[in-house]
Amino acid sequence: MIGIMITSKEAEEMNLLLKAELDGLLFEMERRRGREVVRKSMEERYRILCGLFDRIASEADKIKYQRALKMLK
Repeated sequence: MIGIMITSKEAEEMNLLLKAELDGLLFEMERRRGREVVRKSMEERYRILCGLFDRIASEADKIKYQRALKMLK
């Protein structure tokens, strides 16, 4: 495991970047329902990014993405 120290401003920026990436992945997964290989790869990336997001986001922000993660399982 690797640790990282960031300022609150950097954490907020990371939060915004992760939200944008997670939203983009959710959108693409909805569009590409028929392509199983592509979808599996996007699901794996979503899980990784969601894990990062969980470490820096507030509980209120996590709810939307945790629901989507549960639907993937």
